[in-house]
Amino acid sequence: MVVDDSPDAADSLCQLLWIVDYEARAAYSGPAAVALADTFAPDVVVLDIEMPGEDGYALADRLCAQLAGRPVLVALTGRPHLEHRSRSRAFDHHFLKPVEPGVLLDVLDGLAGSSPG
Repeated sequence: MVVDDSPDAADSLCQLLWIVDYEARAAYSGPAAVALADTFAPDVVVLDIEMPGEDGYALADRLCAQLAGRPVLVALTGRPHLEHRSRSRAFDHHFLKPVEPGVLLDVLDGLAGSSPG
């Protein structure tokens, strides 16, 4: 799942993931992500940290409580000083926007037990 208040950013990342055979869905807000999680149980959630209404940290807490299994959490932000906060909030990875596609794909490909599709 890719959650970003910028539809272009979320859709572009989802398209990239589909191209390399990952099933991906986009949500453009916290409420949309929570609704999506009712029908789509992601192994990985890529979250924009700074969104209007609800930040990515609070949303990650809600999604982890909602989903049957804890997903891998990947933070995306334009602010480099938030990496420590991401780590303290149990995010598995933290990247600055724009993330290099190859770097993100390396992380996804390297997840234990992970396979595209």
